[in-house]
Amino acid sequence: ITGCRGAEIQNIRLDDIVRETNNNGDVFYSLRVNVAKKRSNICIREVVISKSEFDAIEEIHKLHFKNKGQDSRRTYLFQKSKHRFKDNKININKIAIKFNKNQNLTY
Repeated sequence: ITGCRGAEIQNIRLDDIVRETNNNGDVFYSLRVNVAKKRSNICIREVVISKSEFDAIEEIHKLHFKNKGQDSRRTYLFQKSKHRFKDNKININKIAIKFNKNQNLTY
């Protein structure tokens, strides 16, 4: 996901995600990301991810909370993440791998 800082991605609320379908029937998710506050103006950027990326995020969170014995419901796309994304190059699959590595280390 380009054009957004990691902290901005982590602040995406699930309420701000819209499911969309194109003419071919492919499902995408539109994320509304608050990318900048300049004086009194707020800049919202629309970012689109594929269904497979969104499903990977959902699955990793469910496993993460299940392994900790916690409720898997959440408010944010990346709830209680220990990983801070510091650059603009965010790869959903790499995030999923980080979560999985974290799971394996805690056993």
